[in-house]
Amino acid sequence: MQEPLYMDNVAEETWAGKLTFPSGISENSVLEYRLTAEDQAAAGNTKVLPSQGFYQVNVFQPKNPVASYFTDFSNSADDFVLADFDISRIAGFSGNCLHTRHPYPASSFEDQYYNLEALLRYPVILQEGGQMSYDEIVLVEPGTVWEDKLFWDYVIVEGSKDGGETWLPVTPGYDSRVYEPWASVFISSTVNTKSQVVGKQSMFQHNTIDLTENIGFSAGDTVIFRFRLASDQTVTGWGWAIDNLSIQNNISTDIDIVAQNGINVYPNPFENRFYIDYNMENAFSRIEITVTDIFGKTVYRQTGIDAFHTSKIQIELPNVAKGMYLLTVTEENRPVYSRKLVKK
Repeated sequence: MQEPLYMDNVAEETWAGKLTFPSGISENSVLEYRLTAEDQAAAGNTKVLPSQGFYQVNVFQPKNPVASYFTDFSNSADDFVLADFDISRIAGFSGNCLHTRHPYPASSFEDQYYNLEALLRYPVILQEGGQMSYDEIVLVEPGTVWEDKLFWDYVIVEGSKDGGETWLPVTPGYDSRVYEPWASVFISSTVNTKSQVVGKQSMFQHNTIDLTENIGFSAGDTVIFRFRLASDQTVTGWGWAIDNLSIQNNISTDIDIVAQNGINVYPNPFENRFYIDYNMENAFSRIEITVTDIFGKTVYRQTGIDAFHTSKIQIELPNVAKGMYLLTVTEENRPVYSRKLVKK
């Protein structure tokens, strides 16, 4: 247990302090803390936040940067650092999704937000024209417009180029008004300070964000992304759900070094198998075929293929997860073909 840290009043309503950990902090540790305020009255009035338990901070090490990322959340719990989010399948949904707490909590302070966050541990190297897309349900208190005083609760995607020290909006914050049926059902089901509507699979809508149109980011930047729901002190509701997160999978990585039409891969997307037609002229060398996931892990490799006598190659991948993969064909240690594949 850490000794109590007494904070200094550095501005009219701002107190600050610095915690040090002489023995260091290991990855995957969880720091717990709470705040105690005591006034100068003779009675010594105090308030503790949270009133029960502790706030938690997850300690993590970012993973290696990637050029693209995709998940349907069926097997990606280790890819995220979660605070008041979880990855789960709940009633009304066909599979795992990224969920905030349902319902999301209200802030304990006037004019201050309670933040629920999910951070992707894979930094992404931005490319020109890169996009992020996902399916979502936003049942969050509707207000006016982003940064207006009457803009209440909101959700937002943010990025950081400095390892999480500072964050920039990838897109302006938004609420249920982004899709009129969400706002309508949120308002019509609100009783006192809580909307009663519950999200379900049929309510998903698709959202696409251009990553390099934001003035804070440009091609070549390595960016950590987080998803944040900010809740004020009044009305709450069901919250936010996200599925089928795709980052920069719209960028083509096709390479055609030796031939324009000598290799054909089909079907794409595929289920358990796909085929390669290899009809290149002067194909007297043996070739190698590799399939890697978006993190660079090899999930399939076949070497020593006699391309002269083998024009059609069948690749079986029944045991790999759904998602995005990269196929590479190599001849004499040089890549002759590369293509993105999707297992559905």
